[in-house]
Amino acid sequence: MPRFVVRTHPFIEGEFRWASGVVLALNGARALVRADYAEKRVEITVAGPAEARRELAGLAMQEFRFINGQISG
Repeated sequence: MPRFVVRTHPFIEGEFRWASGVVLALNGARALVRADYAEKRVEITVAGPAEARRELAGLAMQEFRFINGQISG
């Protein structure tokens, strides 16, 4: 999650970031991205206009794919 927060810092809404999550904003859409370390999963919740939701969700998924691709093993 820390890598994701660093990579998406231009989209962070205000000071809404913490060790296990962040709120992103883009074109009127907002996304809450939270890591559940106990369950070993990430949850992404997006709200806003349909087009902006798709764009923001796609951005989040793209960043996670990139980060996961960098992890060996």
